[in-house]
Amino acid sequence: MKEGWLDECLKKVQELKQIYDTNPEAKKLIDTARHLEGVARHASVHACGTVIAKDPLMERAPLQFAPGEEEFIITQFICTSSKISACSRSISSD
Repeated sequence: MKEGWLDECLKKVQELKQIYDTNPEAKKLIDTARHLEGVARHASVHACGTVIAKDPLMERAPLQFAPGEEEFIITQFICTSSKISACSRSISSD
């Protein structure tokens, strides 16, 4: 589900908007779902790029071991990160 989809539905689907506005339980459920939109469900590795830094990477990027392959360290950046081009495998000079 793409981020902002529930907001779009609340604008376009009158019945959903009415339920949202009049039913506190539905409002709580939809608000919770809106907070979860776009959150990664699991770790995955995609060969998107290489991270090179003059400082140790653990000072510059969120890192973790690759799922099931602890010999690889990967970044936790999402491929659509706007500040850093998409990254997967990390190489350090250390």
